[in-house]
Amino acid sequence: MSVPVGLDESGRVFHLTLGRGVTHHALVGGATGTGKTNLLHLLILMLSTTYSPQELGLYLVDFKEGVEFQDYVTRSLPHAKAVVLEAEREFGASILQRLVEEMERRSQSFKAVGVSDLPEYRRRAGKAMPRILLVMDEYVVLFSEDDRLSFQASEALGALVMRGRSFGIHVLLSAQRPASTFLSMVQIKNQMGLRIALKCRPDDSTLILGEGNEKAAKLVQAGEACVTSDPDRIDATVRIRIARLEPSERTLYLGGLREFAQLQHYSRLSEMIVFSRDAQAPWPKSPAIARRLTSPAWNSLATPQFWLGQPLRIMGDLAVELAAEQGANLLVLGSDADLSARLLIASVLGLSISIAPDQARFVFIGAPNPQQPSGAIWTAIGAAKAHVFEMTSRQAAVDTVGMLMSELDTRLNGLPTQVSKRIFLVLAGLHQWYEARGPNPYTPSPAGESLNRILQQGPQVGIHTLAWCDRLNTLGSVIGTGSAQDALAYFSHRVAMQTTQDESVNFIGVPHASKLGSERAYYRSERWAADELEKFKPFALPSVAEAASITSTIKAHWTKP
Repeated sequence: MSVPVGLDESGRVFHLTLGRGVTHHALVGGATGTGKTNLLHLLILMLSTTYSPQELGLYLVDFKEGVEFQDYVTRSLPHAKAVVLEAEREFGASILQRLVEEMERRSQSFKAVGVSDLPEYRRRAGKAMPRILLVMDEYVVLFSEDDRLSFQASEALGALVMRGRSFGIHVLLSAQRPASTFLSMVQIKNQMGLRIALKCRPDDSTLILGEGNEKAAKLVQAGEACVTSDPDRIDATVRIRIARLEPSERTLYLGGLREFAQLQHYSRLSEMIVFSRDAQAPWPKSPAIARRLTSPAWNSLATPQFWLGQPLRIMGDLAVELAAEQGANLLVLGSDADLSARLLIASVLGLSISIAPDQARFVFIGAPNPQQPSGAIWTAIGAAKAHVFEMTSRQAAVDTVGMLMSELDTRLNGLPTQVSKRIFLVLAGLHQWYEARGPNPYTPSPAGESLNRILQQGPQVGIHTLAWCDRLNTLGSVIGTGSAQDALAYFSHRVAMQTTQDESVNFIGVPHASKLGSERAYYRSERWAADELEKFKPFALPSVAEAASITSTIKAHWTKP
């Protein structure tokens, strides 16, 4: 791949080349305001106008605070396979892993044909296989912490830069100051055959261009750059002036590329992967949920399930199944009332589309305030009557729990029988249910004792609990186990919001939830390996009108003849 990007000192057009000789991957660096972002846009558009989508696929990942790559989503750049805006570390790492998997697929294809590189494969197989370019801006964020994720990302990146060249996979890493990362990633740095340094400090110039090469520190104007494909030779460095690409010109290029793709009848083989850190995740637009809502006919799923939010990596929707087995209950832990309500609402809506009304019943214990957004949504769900949805105040809930106990005993005495109707008990604020607390953490009230049995024995006979609690100690005091760990044994499905380090360790086995911040949560299944977690973006709260429309759609689907 070779494209013009500017002029050299003699006034001749200068081309940047990847995929030839030893220049398969690139490192770009430069201080703020020196033209690094302009260079990235120029490269992306020059490559896209020179090579067709059948010849080149782009993965664009931006870790900066901003939306530099937004135009490629808005204008639907045909070459873009993935565009990640304000990327989170987890999603950036998953892009690397996706490309490692693609590299392994290509390896198998090459072996089947008996070739060792992309040009030879194209000739012998007679098939179009595009080169892939991964552009990671401010990639240092991905390696900013000394943790398991950073290790996994460095392993994946190392595999790509050391083996990807044979399979037509190229990497361009960009950062204002790459030093903090490359000091400990020498092997990866050595694979960066093409080095481009805009104006920067002498030590950064040396790191980017090669030992003793401080030429980029002597640059004067924004848009000037030093380029080398031989870091061992200072005299191989070329000084260039990068062309300026105005935003309006970028828009024209993208419009032209899109029109040309339409004229060529180009169609994507798969949807563009798009992730934006701050964009909301609407429940109806989740791929699995959208497919379900638009399906012409519904049948109950073999195992009731629901979806919690958008995973922070490339994968299918984060689905939770409630099988008829011990521990099949959900506990949401943390003090964020709004976020917990969104999680429980998403869970109930998901269950409502996975199981028919004649096979399920919802029992809600709490006092939703219709003046609050979440309270209005709960009221709308109950009013829709798509399923039986019983709402009980905490004061009256003791009798409700008693009735559930009777149902539990009936089902237990009838074993072995197939569970005919699931019951989902929703506890929206277990810590606020003072009537269920006993005189001390080890002595439960009658209601707490009943709840203990429902949690312990209910799931096996189709009675599941979805609960929110602020702290683990509260959980233990309500159900009378005293020990939070004893109480946790009843919850195989766990969602941690922002909480303390100790709570996080006790709940999900690691302290990570103490650093979550708002709008994020961790999911853990006790069936997973000890250190396995899924970080995700919880679904946004629908408006009352949206909730009414969703529940109306659900009811209409289940009542179709």
